[in-house]
Order: sequence, then C-alpha cells, then structure tokens
Amino acid sequence: RANSMAAVAEFASAAKSDNQYQSRWNFGFRGGMHAPVWRSLAVHLRIVSDNLISREDSIPAVELYRVGGYGSVRGYPDYQYALRSVTYAQAEILAYLAQNSSVYILCDGGVGFPRRIGVSVEDRADLLGYGLGMRFTTRLGMLTVEWARSMQDVRGLGRVHVRFQSPLAMDTRL
Repeated sequence: RANSMAAVAEFASAAKSDNQYQSRWNFGFRGGMHAPVWRSLAVHLRIVSDNLISREDSIPAVELYRVGGYGSVRGYPDYQYALRSVTYAQAEILAYLAQNSSVYILCDGGVGFPRRIGVSVEDRADLLGYGLGMRFTTRLGMLTVEWARSMQDVRGLGRVHVRFQSPLAMDTRL
C-alpha cells in the first residue's frame, strides 16, 4: 500500500415547483497512509470527511452520507447513520504474516451531524468502534474478516464484517 490523498467538490442547483431554487454544496476529503514501523509491523491510517451544505431544513435521505459498517466506522450496522456532514478516521496496527496477509487491531472514530453542525450532544452523532481483524490472500482473492464493537455495544457481542475481493475487483480506494 502507498500513501495517497484525494479531494472532491461539487455544486448542484435545481428549481422547485414554486419557482424557488434549492442548492447544495458537496465537498469531501480522503487521505491515507501505510507506514512500516518495525520488521513485520505497520500502521495504516485513513481519514474521510464528507459534507453537504444547504439552506434547506429537509434533505432527502438518499442524498445524505451513510456511515457505519465495513467501509466506514466498523462495529456499527452497515449504513446505520444518515448524516449531512461526517468526519471519521480508521486506524490499524498490522502484523504481517506474509506479503499480503496480516492480523491487526483496529480503532475507528469520528463525528457526524444529521441536521446542522453544532457542539451540543443533540446536534451530533459520536462514533467509535474497535476490534480485531485479519486479511489473507487466497487463490481466488483477498479475504478480510473483522470483529468490531461500537461504543454503544454495552452488552452486545459486536459485529463480524466479512469481505472478499477478487483480483479483478480489487479497488484502490483509500
């Protein structure tokens, strides 16, 4: 893996039925790094920020950013939160068993805002997940199995996230 960054920005405007215009700004940032620490140990960090800015009070759920699960904050059900603005980070401490196989400790955390950005507890969703994972190369592709819990999991056993990627479908996202 390598270090990388990406930034995205877009603007959309449309007319409502009552001749008023609605507009939205979307902008985001993604950055990641993978750094060797010692022999077969490495650290992998990823940060994501997505923001939807609009004067409208109500935004259709399909336009909000979905967070939770394997691709974002592990330990939560997939796409549990629908947020206007969200920033989260994923951190892994990896121990490599072979070139493309590893076991790791993970910790993901962030903050999201369903309606408006504010400092009060009612205005935000605090996110924190932690767990263990392993990635193994098989003849058919990469298999990832992770066990993770969220900070709201007081009595629960957590969640198991399983992902398989064939060499043809390997993505290069951060």
